[in-house]
Amino acid sequence: MSVWQKYPKLDAKLRKLAPDFSASQIAEKLGHGISRNAVLSYCNRHGIALRGHEPKAKRGWHPWRGADFSRLETMAAEGAPSSEIARELKRPRWSVEKHAAQRGITLQRIKAPSLPAGSQPHPPALVLADGRRIGIMDLSATTCRWPHGDPTAEDFHYCGHKPKPGSRYCEHHAARAVSKARTVIGEALADQGRNAERQFARVFGAAA
Repeated sequence: MSVWQKYPKLDAKLRKLAPDFSASQIAEKLGHGISRNAVLSYCNRHGIALRGHEPKAKRGWHPWRGADFSRLETMAAEGAPSSEIARELKRPRWSVEKHAAQRGITLQRIKAPSLPAGSQPHPPALVLADGRRIGIMDLSATTCRWPHGDPTAEDFHYCGHKPKPGSRYCEHHAARAVSKARTVIGEALADQGRNAERQFARVFGAAA
């Protein structure tokens, strides 16, 4: 619980002081360990103008609307990274990621590469002349090593198609390997961003 939720009367007191005092002066008058930055953050979120400080909401940060959420969902489904969505919506990336997380939308930090033109979306695994799939004993420098299925299952096998030059995988699976690695990295970076936001909230007494 933030200090603003714990002491609801602080809101009315802040609004009364806002026209005549600066953020640092208001923080001192409010007490409860509230800092100047906490006052500014609260005023920005609630559109409260302080003496000598116009809230960010009046500088172009308007509340999220239905069209914003629709655009967020559409661009996320297309694989657009959070930075690209933020530019499109003209909002901070942390705000885009926050609202996406609240709606269960997975975002990327780096745009996933598109598959080469003409490649199959899901190439079937290669079948040998005797009807078998490529097993571990059949792997060579000329077979794609992308695994299919549960390694402990009897039908586990490998792709087996011709590898992309300089890669262990074919064109399709090489692109998937890069995309998967970037997604993992993006999720790790997103976690760092959320941790930083929670730390900010603990320090300044209110969620950003």
